[in-house]
Amino acid sequence: MNRIKKKLLSLVFVLTLISNMSVPTVFASETADNDNSLDSKTIEIDLSNKQQKEIEKFRNDVVENLQDLNNPSTEEVHNIIRKETNPVENLIDSDLDINVDSENQRVNLIHDGSDLEEQTYSLNDNIDITFTNNNSIIIDDIWETEEKVETVPDILEELNDDSDNLLTSWLPFIDKANAATSKTKSASYTATYIDWSGAKIFSCYISAKFTYNGSKVTAVRTGNAVKRHFYGMLYNTYSHASAISKPSKKERIAYQQATASWGANVKGVGVVWDETYLRANISCNQKGVIKKSKKII
Repeated sequence: MNRIKKKLLSLVFVLTLISNMSVPTVFASETADNDNSLDSKTIEIDLSNKQQKEIEKFRNDVVENLQDLNNPSTEEVHNIIRKETNPVENLIDSDLDINVDSENQRVNLIHDGSDLEEQTYSLNDNIDITFTNNNSIIIDDIWETEEKVETVPDILEELNDDSDNLLTSWLPFIDKANAATSKTKSASYTATYIDWSGAKIFSCYISAKFTYNGSKVTAVRTGNAVKRHFYGMLYNTYSHASAISKPSKKERIAYQQATASWGANVKGVGVVWDETYLRANISCNQKGVIKKSKKII
C-alpha cells in the first residue's frame, strides 16, 4: 500500500476516533473566518452500478440494525452507523490516486452518487435519518411542546384587584371579549452531518417559540448554535448565520446555517475531502403546524 493510501486510512481512523471527543459548541454569533482563496483542483470518483448496489446494501443494513433498537437516541444512531463500513471508504482506499503539487493547496474530493436517490427513514417521533446522494448521512432530531393557550392577564387581573371598579360587573363579558385567542408552541431541531467515513462532522441547532391565531403567526428564536464535533488543522466551520424568515404572515421559519470543510495533509498539501453547507429549518404556519426541513450543498 503506498504512502498516500496509508494516510487515507489514517484519516478515516482519526476522524472516527476524534469525533467522539467533547468539543465546545460554537454559537452562531461566534462566526469563524475561513480563507477560501487558495487554488484548488477536483478529483471525481464515478460509482459503478455494482458499487451503487453495495451502497444501497449499506443503507439497508444500517436501517435494519436501527429498527432493532427501541426508541434510539441520536448517539445510538451514530454508533450503529459507525459499525457498518460505507463502501465509499473501501473505494477511496483501493482506487483513489491523488496527484498533488505545490501549486495546488486544496484538492476537493468528490464521490459522485447522483444516481443514488436521497432516502429518509423515520426512527421514532423525534429522530429521522437521511442518506444523501453524496453518500453522507444526516441525523435529524426534532422536539416540539404541547400547544398552550396564550392569555393576556394584565388588564383582567387589574380589574379583579379593584373591587370598586365600575367595570367589575362586566368582567364575565370582558373575559370573553379580551381573552387572547392566540396559542403557542416551542420547537427545536438539530441536524447532524456524518461523512462517508462514519465521522460526526458538525451539527446545526435551532429552537424557537411560535405564536399563532389561525390567521397569522409570529416567532422568536430561543436558541441557536453550530457544534464542531472535533478539531483538526484542515477542519473548520464558517459562514454561520441564524434568523427568522418571514415568507408571509401565515408562516415563520427559524433557521441555523453553517459550512464545514475537513481533510488531511498529503505530501504537504491540504486535501479537502468535503466542503458542505448545511441549513436546519423549523417552520410554523398560522394553524400551529410545525415542520422541519434542511438544505445541503
